[in-house]
Amino acid sequence: MNNLVKNSGKNLQIQFLRAFFCLLIVFFHFTIQYNKYYDCSNVFVNAFVDCLDDAGILAFFILSGFYLVRRKEMPTFKEKMIYWLKRFLNMYVLYVIAITIIFLASQFGYLGDRKVSLPVFFQNIAFINVLTHSKSVDGAHWYILALFCLYIIELVRDLLPFNKEKYSHYYWFLILLISVLSFVIQENIDKNSTVLSIVFRILNVFFCQGYFVYAFIGISIYMLDYDRPRCFKNIIIITFAALSFAFAAFTDWKRILILLIVVPIIMLALFRKLEFLEKIKPLVFLGNASYSIYLLHQNIGFMLLNAFVPFAGYYLSLFIVIVIVLAIGMAFYLLVEMNTKKLISLLFKTPLKENSIDEAKQS
Repeated sequence: MNNLVKNSGKNLQIQFLRAFFCLLIVFFHFTIQYNKYYDCSNVFVNAFVDCLDDAGILAFFILSGFYLVRRKEMPTFKEKMIYWLKRFLNMYVLYVIAITIIFLASQFGYLGDRKVSLPVFFQNIAFINVLTHSKSVDGAHWYILALFCLYIIELVRDLLPFNKEKYSHYYWFLILLISVLSFVIQENIDKNSTVLSIVFRILNVFFCQGYFVYAFIGISIYMLDYDRPRCFKNIIIITFAALSFAFAAFTDWKRILILLIVVPIIMLALFRKLEFLEKIKPLVFLGNASYSIYLLHQNIGFMLLNAFVPFAGYYLSLFIVIVIVLAIGMAFYLLVEMNTKKLISLLFKTPLKENSIDEAKQS
């Protein structure tokens, strides 16, 4: 029995990292992104802070890939469908509640041209705004759609009638190739070719807009540990292929440097080698609410900044708004997220296990 399978309880070191990387994304959005949309120059608009968003996003995709496949195999079709339906509902219901709150708040706060109409709001509920080139209720929610697509890809693997232990890595490698190819073709295709452009845009969106490359790194980490004797060579090769594709697809050398830092840290935490992180209780606790914080932070934060900056100045407002957004995220987690998961579990008449909640959230 290996480390990652045996240590199935809540990993407090990963909880810390989830909070840490979530804070990096929040800080990036309230500095560089806020300046981009509302022309509020600040000392944080620089290349270093610009990398923080990449570090956070890549880390979350790696963790999403890992926890996507780290689960107990369901023996029957019914059990599999119940498991996946619960997992989809846990994420989607919270997403719908969150964008409803943001949409209603935008009727009172100032968002400028980021404010959406009611028809576009309904497009966001169905995720078709990505295909219609319409605005998002909150621009950060592209990641939620990517998670949905990851779930569908794993659901297909789960239902396919082949030996999962022997052939899963070939399935993931095929998905990796399709993901990268669809991204590259979509980026270079003649946008005037309407049919082809639409087809490859749909493929690119479904395969996570090239970000599946990073989820695959997380999948590889789990598979490497799960079946070390059989898959070691193949997984190492595929992991390096994933890194190469990341470089080729995005042509951004900074992401390779970020991966060289982020991947070892995540692996050490997954194997519970960073015990000192568990002692930083506030961030460990905040990690529980990272999904709720991510759902609500960006546009609500922008509205609060727009309200506070004229009176308190940018830097004091930045501190105040980060505190308020974290408090809103924690309240949403305690009052909405936890109760939603309980209701969904009751709906399917299954007991709510703390570990199952943790795994669903970490993906």
